[in-house]
Amino acid sequence: MIQEKAIPLALEGKDLLAQAGRGSKKTAAYAILMLQLLLHRTATGPVVEHAVRGLVLVPTKELARQAQSMIQQLATYCARDVRVANASAAEDSAFQRAVLMEKPDVVVGTPSRILSHLQQDSLKVVVDTDLPDSKPWLFFFLPHIPFYEGKR
Repeated sequence: MIQEKAIPLALEGKDLLAQAGRGSKKTAAYAILMLQLLLHRTATGPVVEHAVRGLVLVPTKELARQAQSMIQQLATYCARDVRVANASAAEDSAFQRAVLMEKPDVVVGTPSRILSHLQQDSLKVVVDTDLPDSKPWLFFFLPHIPFYEGKR
């Protein structure tokens, strides 16, 4: 399973590029780690303003829906502590802006929809400067967007 191979390497701080077949639960491989980090930072870090702290980019609206669903399933028992939103959902943009203004912990979306929300200022992402190489990863996907740095 992809999780069995990927999670230990990621816990060691290694960068990963992985490929697995359809239905192999690839989303779980990164979502489990993301949820663990978010919950750990919430429990041990200083109290800070609530902000989007996880950004998941997927190539299609359907994969955004599937990723959001999987992350919500994994977060079932900590749903009060971790909120997930889909920025590529079919709802109108006013509804999406309202959802994003609530500052969910994790936002899932396609690069074009995320870029649109960032440009409209309806989405702000806090980059955790305690994480190695977090900024370059985000800029690789969204090179022309200013990010707001924050310490946890």
